[in-house]
Amino acid sequence: MRKKRGDGFYPSVMEEMERKLLRRAREVEGLDEEIALLRMNLALELSQHPKNREFLLKGLTVLIKAMAAKRRRAGDEEDVSNEMLDDLKGLGRTLMK
Repeated sequence: MRKKRGDGFYPSVMEEMERKLLRRAREVEGLDEEIALLRMNLALELSQHPKNREFLLKGLTVLIKAMAAKRRRAGDEEDVSNEMLDDLKGLGRTLMK
């Protein structure tokens, strides 16, 4: 017998708050929220540690991959380069502060 989606291996070892978050996370579609979170974390880290170039490169790599996946899913891969340029300009402004 197959269990309902809310049941399973991981929820059985989670606290109630974690199970609630997992249920909510399953309802989210797309990557917009994750991309926004990546952008926010990049900006915060760079404002606090502007010389952390390793974090910047790794963070940008993840951000670019997420943006490209979003565009592929939507079928408009051309716009991803403009969005990436905007993000790079914003990060550059953060670094210059």
